[in-house]
Amino acid sequence: MRRIADLYPGEAKTDARDVFIIADAACTMPRTLRDPEPDDETIAALHMLLGFDDDLAAEATRTSNRMRGLLTAIHPHLERVIGPRIRHPAVLDLLERYGSPGAIQSAGLEEITEVLRPGAPRMAGRLAADIVAALQEQTVTVPGANSAAIILPSLAASLRTVLCSNAPSSSPPSPLWPTRHPAPTATGRSPKARDTTKLSSAWPDDALTSCSPCSETQRSTLHPLPIPVDKTGSGPLRPPPRLSRTAA
Repeated sequence: MRRIADLYPGEAKTDARDVFIIADAACTMPRTLRDPEPDDETIAALHMLLGFDDDLAAEATRTSNRMRGLLTAIHPHLERVIGPRIRHPAVLDLLERYGSPGAIQSAGLEEITEVLRPGAPRMAGRLAADIVAALQEQTVTVPGANSAAIILPSLAASLRTVLCSNAPSSSPPSPLWPTRHPAPTATGRSPKARDTTKLSSAWPDDALTSCSPCSETQRSTLHPLPIPVDKTGSGPLRPPPRLSRTAA
């Protein structure tokens, strides 16, 4: 589309100008535009990935609600403190290590702070103080509270696994999307320059014309424009002068 835009007067980059250029190109040069509809393989892959993401979100919600319900049943004061932060890595570390409110209270303020510090360096001391204060507010031991030492660590580990599966990682990019490479360095060349031969063989010609990540240099390399030549033999014709922005 950038090449087609060069055929029109003016250099302003506005939405109204882009809409006019696209509409005029669709009427006069329909072969230069490609169908934005994705293929069946892309649609099937996206449906599969989105379904897996929905399953992970539902599983994380179910596990966190189960943990908060269990904490509410055995120690409501503790649930009011760590319930809203039940998915925080520091809270999961605390529940995986101790499990029951009685074990957390027996650890003491300093040990709780040390357990929370790797996952929450800034709020470890404040959160530990709030947890200790909440544990001291309840003096009655609810029947079945000791069994929480078996259930809560398992639920916390399961919730951590689900959250880590749904978090972005350093895995290789999906083949559905083109790879974005680093910007050029001080030497003027990109650390991982793209091979135009591989790029042109992997993408259709009409996709390359409308691919925004490609630079103007790469587009001219992949699709060289024909240079008009004067038949009289005086050399290549010069392009007409570009109109000023005022005229546009």
